[in-house]
Amino acid sequence: RVTLTKWVRDKSGFDPDFDEEEVSAALACEENGLKNENSELIRQVEQLEADRLKMLAQLREKAIEIGDKGVRFLGMDSEQIDQVIEFASNLRQGRIELPLNDRSIELSSQVAALKSESRVDKITIERLERELYLLSQAKIESDDEVNTFKQTLEELRVKFNNLATNKFRDLSGSILTPQMRENAR
Repeated sequence: RVTLTKWVRDKSGFDPDFDEEEVSAALACEENGLKNENSELIRQVEQLEADRLKMLAQLREKAIEIGDKGVRFLGMDSEQIDQVIEFASNLRQGRIELPLNDRSIELSSQVAALKSESRVDKITIERLERELYLLSQAKIESDDEVNTFKQTLEELRVKFNNLATNKFRDLSGSILTPQMRENAR
């Protein structure tokens, strides 16, 4: 067996000054690291191959399904066909849920934001009404302060009503279903 020191001496022509065991241990460590990396890459390739086979089977299934119903889907793009298929799948499972697209997801989040804003406005109005009641009970001498609170309260009511009316009116022309609009109200 040729030692590492002898091999380096033969190739380079000079006598190396290093610990052969230390170099061997470093090379063994590097070899183990490469083996581990290689086995991880093999595992990933196997997973990707399994995913590819699964998607290929789904593609074949969709092609058959769409081929059988192709005339019904005439004029629809692939996203619309997927939504029809998803809705049909939901119906088979006994759920009446419309598939969400990017616009309906955006509108749903706007509805949630409006509901949250509405709750905050209601709490603010209630707080101001309590303050107004307490001020009237305390018989504040200055009518100006009471009038200021009343005016602020009225402005908040008007703002809340306008906000709710305008936002839900904006949503009424959208792609939301009547049920989704009703839930938003």
